[in-house]
Amino acid sequence: MKTSICMIASLLSALLLTGCDTKNETNTEDATNKVSVSQPVLAKPTGLDNKIDKDSTIPAETVTLPPKNVTKEQVAQLKQQVLNLTEVTAAQDVSSCAVIALGHKSCGGPKEYIAYSKEQTNETALKQAVSAYYQADMQYQLENKMMSTCEVTPEQFPILLEGQCGLTPDPAATY
Repeated sequence: MKTSICMIASLLSALLLTGCDTKNETNTEDATNKVSVSQPVLAKPTGLDNKIDKDSTIPAETVTLPPKNVTKEQVAQLKQQVLNLTEVTAAQDVSSCAVIALGHKSCGGPKEYIAYSKEQTNETALKQAVSAYYQADMQYQLENKMMSTCEVTPEQFPILLEGQCGLTPDPAATY
């Protein structure tokens, strides 16, 4: 009896494992014989040629990750370029102030938000610099297997205080 139960358990295990095969079997016919062809169900990503959709806080177009071996210093330099582009925040009106998401958290979402003045900032150059920083930051985190606390960075909104653009969290938001 015990032997029969063991044999049945072994047979069921083998059948279950067969169901976990990662390949689909398809039959195709050539002129005379049926030939079994194995096709993978999912292709494994191959390097950095894959496109990755950006986070919703980043423009919707897709990006290609930068080359491997991104250093912490390179990421810091790219962030500094963004900060240099946004260091002058003077504006005449709050409608001239804007906010952009900056960085990448490994769980998703931006690391932070920064305010800038549309009057003082070349927005095209800023968006390119933010995109380059985002890509390098993401690649650095992937290469170094970095994790995040997965805290949600509250969305920020522009304010004008004493002629300077700044940030304020949404007072109506609940966290």
